[in-house]
Parts: sequence; structure tokens; C-alpha cells
Amino acid sequence: MEKTPQGILVKDYFDVGTSDLSRSKIVPSNNKLSPNTGVAQITNGTYQVGAVWSKPNRKFNLNHDQTLSMWLYFGDGHENAADGMAFVLQNDSRGKDALTKFPSDQKNKIQGETLGVWGVDDDKTISNSETLKSHVAQTAIQNSWALEFDTHLNMNNAFDQIGEANSFDLNTNNTPLAGPHIASNYPGKEETYSPHTAFSESLFGWIKNYVYYTSINHQGILPNVNGAVNGDNQPNYNFLANGQWHHVTLSYETASKDALTGKMTYSFDDRQLNTNAESRSGMSATVELVKKNIDPDHTGSALWGFTGATGAWGENNLVVFDQIPDLVDSDVKATLSTNGKPVADGGVVPHGAPIQLDYKLRYLNGSTPWQNIVAKINLPEKVTFRSATITNADGGQDELPMGNTDFSTRQVAYQLAHTLSEKNPWVTLSFKGETQTQGGHVPAAVSAFNGTEAATQATTPEFTVDQPEISLKLQTDTTVPLDNTKPLVLTGRVDLGKLQYRNSELRMTSKLNGIVQAEQPMSDSEQPGTFRYVLPANILHTGDNDLVLTLVTADGLISQPLKISLEPLESDTSVGQGRVQFTNTTGQLDFIEQLTGRAQDVFAQPGFSLAVSDTRRNGSWTLQAQTEPLVETQSKQKLAGELIYKTGGGAIPLTNVARPILQHTNAGTDSVTNVTDDWQNSAEKQRGLFLHLSGGAVAGNYQGEILWSLLDAI
Repeated sequence: MEKTPQGILVKDYFDVGTSDLSRSKIVPSNNKLSPNTGVAQITNGTYQVGAVWSKPNRKFNLNHDQTLSMWLYFGDGHENAADGMAFVLQNDSRGKDALTKFPSDQKNKIQGETLGVWGVDDDKTISNSETLKSHVAQTAIQNSWALEFDTHLNMNNAFDQIGEANSFDLNTNNTPLAGPHIASNYPGKEETYSPHTAFSESLFGWIKNYVYYTSINHQGILPNVNGAVNGDNQPNYNFLANGQWHHVTLSYETASKDALTGKMTYSFDDRQLNTNAESRSGMSATVELVKKNIDPDHTGSALWGFTGATGAWGENNLVVFDQIPDLVDSDVKATLSTNGKPVADGGVVPHGAPIQLDYKLRYLNGSTPWQNIVAKINLPEKVTFRSATITNADGGQDELPMGNTDFSTRQVAYQLAHTLSEKNPWVTLSFKGETQTQGGHVPAAVSAFNGTEAATQATTPEFTVDQPEISLKLQTDTTVPLDNTKPLVLTGRVDLGKLQYRNSELRMTSKLNGIVQAEQPMSDSEQPGTFRYVLPANILHTGDNDLVLTLVTADGLISQPLKISLEPLESDTSVGQGRVQFTNTTGQLDFIEQLTGRAQDVFAQPGFSLAVSDTRRNGSWTLQAQTEPLVETQSKQKLAGELIYKTGGGAIPLTNVARPILQHTNAGTDSVTNVTDDWQNSAEKQRGLFLHLSGGAVAGNYQGEILWSLLDAI
């Protein structure tokens, strides 16, 4: 649980199921970034069943609108997952002891497909359809509605396959569902279950043997058939049990206390944990809830919670709540505006424009104030913020301790001075600044507001800061061959538009024949509005050379590229009388290290050398490397890791793709370059070939090949 998302402490709001079979419990989060978070662990192994139920004073009110949300984790079993969880509303007479009525107290008799809430389909001899449906329904949690998150397909429908409780995931036409899914219905109602019959014939067809079984009528199923199947028409086992946390929001609406029905909308993956942003790919469904099916005595409420079950395959099922019903109903909205006008998602903002970012937290209703609210704000990129104010509902303002705030990090953490309640229903945190001159796309920024009773988030819109056009115009005549035996000076004009920069705030970057050259700063001693760029002697090869110049400002603005074609004068010493080739290649690459269970980068052992000889006076070349996956010599299993090449700019993965790792240009003489001379592994510098191992790497003797390629720049 090292990646547990932020939630609230739940031990005061839930009872752990007390059935002799239940193995659920409430445990703390181990994630230091998610403090004060409780985790409901429903199951964590094979042949388990578990349940957590709201305390009697925290029941779900069926006569008023309700909202609750949580993060769910289903393990990382993928196609080997079992079996899932279910959110349940119930008025079973057993209360917090409510679970599926299994045929035995022996743990190996736990049927995983029930998820601890559906009935048990264990009698294959009942031939009467109504009797069969009644038998299954009576073993379910009574007076209940369940929303299942089913990670394992139970779809046996052939005579020689049908066993005990393994056919719930069939359509009414007896065909399997498309894959792991979310769906709902009433576990204790007979009409929830569809009867099916399978038979086998004797050799001459005189005698038929029958078995009888049921499936569940899945209501409000997510995803639809197309969404649950990959392009090759196979079940998508990455949908639920993919090792990721999934956010779910349930919104219940009812017209009035006397209304016979309500509507439940459940939204899945409506937030993403890695960014906490509202998902653009989430999905939702709405179903009708008949109140009397859950609340036959018209009490107006129901216990609510989660159940889960596993069979021969285990699964770690976890729940983190960030909003529970009738405790605190809250929301927060992020509004970005410029010159008083809101910035829409995907909008364009001029560079240098004034920006105001408001986060408005609202207390909508609840049985207790929203207390101890900590704001963890991530400010959007490409905006320079300069001030912050906090305004309360009564008009009073609080000071943000600016001594502890560094806007350059784009992160602000602050605990609000006041609780939110009916008397103080909102607070607004406002940040003011202006967009930077460096244009480009600005991704959504997500901020969290975590209190004792609720945790919520707000997302800024994605937008673009328009980038002013800076252009370069060449004045040097390059239409004729140029003298390559001495430095070549190129001059031209710089058009900055309405921008103002000193020459010392500008620098020229370039690529010659695709190879990055050294940057050249401009000087205040040069005439404003002009540039001067110098190419070293003997750098051009025979024929056309492609030069691309780009002007970069001190704050990161980039000009339109200026593309120039250069041709040197031919001479007896020009390129063409030599060649570039590998030379002095010895030894093999070895990586030896003890596994630690954590990711690590292992440096190559001494003994390998590789050199490139270039007998062309003005030659240029690029060295590329490509590796195949490393395979264990005995088991033939692929290594959980790969070869990478480290440079000052970071790590370059080499598996299955040829990547450039070294570029070289001769300076008027031929050369021999020892590629491994600069390889080192120290605290100051890491460069060369490394073996990157993931935490799941298994010890063994792995082998593979490296393809080295020389690209002649000519």
C-alpha cells in the first residue's frame, strides 16, 4: 500500500463484518504522501470472504440525494485475477453480519463468484426454473442492491464444464460476457437470476443427462461490449485487476421522500491517480433503484459497504474512501481567467497576459463541519505567480505565509485557518500573476484539498500560451561554394517583433547535417537586430551541407528555424579519400550485481572496448546502438529490465530501437575515437552502458546481442 491515494480515516464510520468467515479489516496507509488515510481490506488471499458495513448512525439515506466516492484496488492478477468486490446497500436482518449464505463453514466451500453478496448456485439437480431461482436468491444478502466490480469471468455453459457456482457471467442467451465488468442488480430477488440447462446424450441418443444452473441479469453494465473487448476480440483483463487504483463516484438522486424509486449513477475511472486529473476516458451508467427492494419496511435508510470473495485464486481487494454520504458533502472548483474572462479547456492565452487562478471550496451539507483542511496546490506551468489571497464567506481574508511559499516550485501547501460549515460555507484561494513569454501547451494541474471528513480535488483547464514569432534572415551569400579551409562567418537579421531583448539575452543554437553544434552566445557589443554565427574550419563535407540556425532567448522563447544549404569549394584535401569503420573491438559486455528487490542501474564490467577509425580529413559520423531483450539461458524467460545508455542528458533505452549515442566531427585531420574511454560510474558522472533492472527482476544468467551501427554524415 505504498501508493495508496489520499482518503479519510474510516475506522469511526465502519464496522468490520463479524461473520465467522469474514476476513476484512481496516488498516492504515503506508504512503507518507497520503496521511490520515484508512484502507478497508476486503480480501487478500485465496478462499476468503469479507465485508465492511457503515455504522448504524452512518446509514445511506434513501430519501435524499447522496454522493460518495472512493478509490478501489483489485490487485494485479490480470487474467489470473479473482474475483472482485461489490458495493452493497442492504437491510438484511443480519445487519453487519450479512454475507452470502455459503453451504458450509469450510473455507474451501467459499464460492468466489458470489463476491460475498450474490446467491450460491450449488444445486445442479433442481429442474424447475422458479425453484432454482428461488434457491439461489435465498442464499444472497437479502433486501439488497449490489454494484459488482467483477474481475474474473465465471462463464461455464457446457455440460462437461459446469461445476459448482461458475456460470454467473453469461448473457440471457447463454453466451459469455465480453470481459471483466461492472454491473448491478438485486441479489435477493429471484428475477435477478436466469436459469439455464445443459445436457449430454448417450451413444445412440436414447438417454439425456441434464444439469441446471443460473446466470445473473447484469444491469447498467460497464464497459459495453465493444469497450470490454480488445481489437483481437479477446477479453480485456486490464480493465480492473491491472495493478492500478481506480476512482469511483456514486451519485444517488430521488425526487422526494415519498418517491418509490431513485436513480444511481456510478462513474468509473473519473479521476486518474498519476495526475489526479479528471479522466477524459472515464465511463458511467445510471440505473433505477426501487426503494422497496432494498427497504421493504420503509425505514428510509440502508446499511452500505463493500463485500468481496475469492476461491482458488487470491486477490488483494482494497478500498479508500474520500467522501462518504451524510458526513460532509463538498466540492471544489478551479477557475482560470485572464482579463476577467474564464479560460476554457483547450483555450489560448497571450504571452504576458494577466492570470488569476481561483480555487473555491464549498461546504454543501453534512452532519459535521469539514475540519482540518489542508490544501496541496499544484500551480500550472508557464505562469509566473506573484501573490495569493484567501477570502472567507464572511468577507474576511487570511494571510498565506509567504515566507514558506516559493512560487517557482509551483507547489503550495497550506492548512486553512477555518473549518467549513453551514455558517462558513465557502472559501476562495486566489493566485495572481502573468503568463510567461515562453509559449506552448500547458497541461492540467491538479490540486488536493484533504480534511478529516472529506478529500477532494480540482483540475485547472489545459490551455496554450501563444508563442510570439521570432524570425531570422540570412544576409551572407551562400549560393556559391564557400572556402572550407578557414572559419566561415554567417551574418543576418533578427526580427523580435514587439519583444525587447539585449543581445546578451540571446544565443544561437544549430544543427549541421543533423548533428547538434555548440551554442554561440550573442554579445551586446554587436549591433542590435543582427546576428553573427561562425562555423569552424574544415567542418563541411563534400557536396551539400544542411545547417539549421535557431535563436533562443534567456527566458526560453525559440525562433522559427532558419535552414541554410552550404557547399564547400573542392580541393585535394576534401573528404572522399578515406573511410570510417569500427576498429579495435575486444571482449564482451558483462553486468554482475546482487538483486535487491528494488530498481537499480548496473554499470558494465571492465574488459570491453570499441573504437571508430575515420581516415577522412573532414569526416562526420554518428554511432547508434540497438539491443534485443535479454533472455535467461536456461528458462528462456525475458529479463525484467533492459540495457540503457546514459549521457549527461539522461538515460536512452536501447531495446528494439536503434538510438544515437555518440556523434563526432573531425577537425581537419583523420581520427580514432575510443567509444568506451569516457564511460564512468561515479557520484559526479554516469556515462556509458548500464543494465537497468526493475524491482521484479529474477536472478539468472541472461544473454543478448547489441547491434552497433555507424552512420556516415556525408
